[in-house]
Amino acid sequence: MLKEAIDSGIVDFKINHPLARDSQLEKQLLKILKLREVWVSNLESAITRDEGRIIGELGAKCIDQQVTKTGSLAICWGSATKLVVENLETNPEKQVHVIQMIGSMGTSDSTNDGVELTKMAARKLKGTYELLNAPLVVDDEASALSLLRQSAISKVLDAAEAADCALVGLGAINLNSSALVAAGYLTADEVSDALVLGAVGDVSGILIDSRGREVVSKFTSRVIGLKPQRIKNIKNTVAVAFGQDKLQIIQAAALGEYIDILITDSSTARSLISSSIATTHSTEGRTSSI
Repeated sequence: MLKEAIDSGIVDFKINHPLARDSQLEKQLLKILKLREVWVSNLESAITRDEGRIIGELGAKCIDQQVTKTGSLAICWGSATKLVVENLETNPEKQVHVIQMIGSMGTSDSTNDGVELTKMAARKLKGTYELLNAPLVVDDEASALSLLRQSAISKVLDAAEAADCALVGLGAINLNSSALVAAGYLTADEVSDALVLGAVGDVSGILIDSRGREVVSKFTSRVIGLKPQRIKNIKNTVAVAFGQDKLQIIQAAALGEYIDILITDSSTARSLISSSIATTHSTEGRTSSI
């Protein structure tokens, strides 16, 4: 009878696996990046959808710990943000307000867009939401300044800055994997210009260099969202980032103090540790030769 019920779909079994973490890698990476917390999944790398879901579950658990009973959560857009949002669970003890912290992508890939992710997060958490009714990038700096002065826009950004927690995106800057390139916001020439200026990636649409400083460019002046200092003002900023192409932006975001908590996989954690050791040895070698 049980077999028949399972076969017919009446009965379904779900195995709740523990979200195993690697405490040793976390300790090493915490010391190197000097963050408040580092969560490293035992998962070697998040390549498949199921592996990505595990990272998303870990991120969702972290977010739940950061948001207070009547608190607020600011989110951006992107594939890593989507992984977390898809795995958020309702906490009956909390009433969470979700805020879109950067403008919309405005592309056909609406599932990764800030508008849809904000709505999905609020639905998952059975909370309320607040949208930023503006594109991520406008035509010129004058248009950006005009939009940012509008009360409807500034009100949402003020709420995002005051949030208990923000789920920020860390993007690599290259033609193959950059979300900004895929969305059509950065052209090949603009990527080249950004690299010349020292950009290693973006934090929620803001380009930064290897030392965590904002890269001032025509592109960044057109972005609608929280500026770097305002991101730093948020109580708890969480970033979910993994993969070899994210190493530089993770290091830069930590150095620039844009993130408080990092969630990643084991492979990325080990690469970050190895990179730090190599940099230290290189610096010591140059010093001794002098």
